[in-house]
Amino acid sequence: MEDKEIFLQFLAHDYSAGYWSDVAILEAGKLAKPLPAADWIILCDAWRSYEPLVQARIAEVAGDVTPWRDEIGAMLISMLASDDPDVVEASVDSLHQQYQAVPQRFNREHLAESLKSVSARSGVAGIALGELRKKLK
Repeated sequence: MEDKEIFLQFLAHDYSAGYWSDVAILEAGKLAKPLPAADWIILCDAWRSYEPLVQARIAEVAGDVTPWRDEIGAMLISMLASDDPDVVEASVDSLHQQYQAVPQRFNREHLAESLKSVSARSGVAGIALGELRKKLK
């Protein structure tokens, strides 16, 4: 089985929310680390074909992918238009994380425009969204 398929199966597993956020996300990051650029390009093109849970987890892990790829940034920005609030919040968080680290990776005007219609349910995502909007002004 390919590394990409193992990664996707890992993301699709039914973890409790606490286990995912405390343990499994770290393991997912370890599985994502060796994925070649070609696999990330495929994931970025196909993210809409996965279940919302997997989409959100791809977004969460994508924020830590190195080396960063423009396709990942484009995918995260596209995820802002998702109907699933968990996908939106995960993409906001990863975009905020990456923008803090290396703001020159992004077209500020495009990102600011993409964030205009975004709202966040959780306090953490709301804070990240607010901070990202401030930085883009």
